[in-house]
Amino acid sequence: VVADRPAVARARRALVAVQIALALALLGAGGLLLRSLQATIAQDAGFSREGTLLASVEPRIAQDALYFRDTSEAEVAAAQAFYARMREQAGMQVAFANAAPFSGSESVSTFIAPGKTADQQDAAKVRTVSAGYFQVLGIPLVAGRDIDPDAAGDEVVVDEVFAKHYLVPGDPLGQQIGFQGDEGEPDERATVVGVARSVKHAALEERDEQGTFYLPQQRPEGATVAIAVRTSLPLADVRAVVEREAHAAGLRVSSIATIDALVWNSLRQRTALLGMIGAFALFGTALSMLGLYAALAFATRRRTAEFGLKLALGAPARRLAGDVVRDAWRIALPGFVLGVPTAALALRAIEPRLFGVTALDPATWLVVVLAVGLLVLCAAALPARRAASVDPMRTLRQD
Repeated sequence: VVADRPAVARARRALVAVQIALALALLGAGGLLLRSLQATIAQDAGFSREGTLLASVEPRIAQDALYFRDTSEAEVAAAQAFYARMREQAGMQVAFANAAPFSGSESVSTFIAPGKTADQQDAAKVRTVSAGYFQVLGIPLVAGRDIDPDAAGDEVVVDEVFAKHYLVPGDPLGQQIGFQGDEGEPDERATVVGVARSVKHAALEERDEQGTFYLPQQRPEGATVAIAVRTSLPLADVRAVVEREAHAAGLRVSSIATIDALVWNSLRQRTALLGMIGAFALFGTALSMLGLYAALAFATRRRTAEFGLKLALGAPARRLAGDVVRDAWRIALPGFVLGVPTAALALRAIEPRLFGVTALDPATWLVVVLAVGLLVLCAAALPARRAASVDPMRTLRQD
C-alpha cells in the first residue's frame, strides 16, 4: 500500500489540475459571453427606446384562419377606424407601420436602384409608414425631410445603409428608385426626399447589409394594424385605451409592449446562455478549489513531523507556509499551462455567438487567470497557516 501512495498522490494532483483547466475554460466562456452581452447592450438601436410602445390589433377570428383568407372591406374599415380613434387620444402620438422594429414582423421588396435596369433589381427591407412615424419612434433624419403622407408612393425615405449601398455617390436627395410595374404597365418611380438613421430591426447585434426604404401610407390597408405610441402615460392606462378602442372597432389586441421591453426580450437567449455557463463555471471553480484545498490539507497533515522538525531546527514559520503555497502552484500550474490555450482554442466554436469580442480576447483571459490565481492562493491559505503553526515540541514527543 505504501508503494502506491506516490502514484495515488500524483493521480490526485493530476485530477485537481484537470479540474482547474475545466474551470478556466468555463470561466473564460462566461467572461466572453458577458463581454459580448455588454457590447450588445451598448449598441445604439437607432431609435428612442423610452416612452414608446407597440400594439397590434386584429379581427376576432381564429388565429389559424387569420392569414389564409381574403380580407373583407368591413375588416379594413374597422382597422382604419381604430387607427383614427387612436390618433385622437390626448397625450399620445400615434403612427403605424407594416413592420416596426423588434415587432417580429419583416417585409422585403425588390426595387430598381439608380443607374440599373429592371433586369438588375436589388432587394431591401421596406416599411410602409404613416405620417409622424419617424417622430414617434424617435428616428432622426440625417438629410432631407419626412415623406408626405399624401405623396401616394411618389416619395421615399431611405436609411443610411441603403443610401451607401444603392444610391449614386454624392447627394442622395432627388435620386429616384424604380419599382417594376405589373405586366404591361410602366415602372413606377419614387424620389428620395430624405435619409433616415439606420435602425436595428430584430437584434441589437445585427449587421444590416440590405438597408431599408420607407414608403408613405395614409391609413391601414389590411385587417390587422400595428401602431406605435409615444406617451408619458403609464403603460396600464395606454393598454386600457388600446383595448377599449379595439373593442369598439370590433377588433382584439394581439400584443402590446414597450419597445424597450421588446429589445430586452431579444436578448433573452443570450442572457439564458450566460446564466447557464455562469452557473457551471461557478460550480466547476468551487469544485476545483475544494479539490486543491483537500490535496494541500492532506499533504500538510502528512508532513506535520517534517514541519515540526524544521521549526525545531530554527526554520522560520513563513518558509513553511511558503512551501505549502509553492506546492499549491505546482499542482495548479499544469492546469493553467494546458487549460488556458486549449480552452481559448476550443471556445472558437462559440465565436459565432459572440459580438464585439473574439474568443482570444486578451483582457477577458487576463481577468480569468488572475481570478483563478487569487483563488489558488485562498485555497492554500489555511493549509499554509496550519503548517506555520505546528508545535515542534509536541510533534517531536509524538514521534
